[in-house]
Amino acid sequence: MTAILLERACSVQLAAQSAGEVRHWTSDEESLEKAPICWAPSQIEAGWQYWVRRATAYR
Repeated sequence: MTAILLERACSVQLAAQSAGEVRHWTSDEESLEKAPICWAPSQIEAGWQYWVRRATAYR
């Protein structure tokens, strides 16, 4: 699930950079503070189950 989220984040970052200079980003400290709120274990599990369903649908 982390790899999927990372791929999406990279895609968004590249799109943002193609629009011009990035003026602000979240500090490491702020990211660490937000992590438990933004990606609760239940959200990670729900996302993972979604990708499992998609993968098994293509069999």
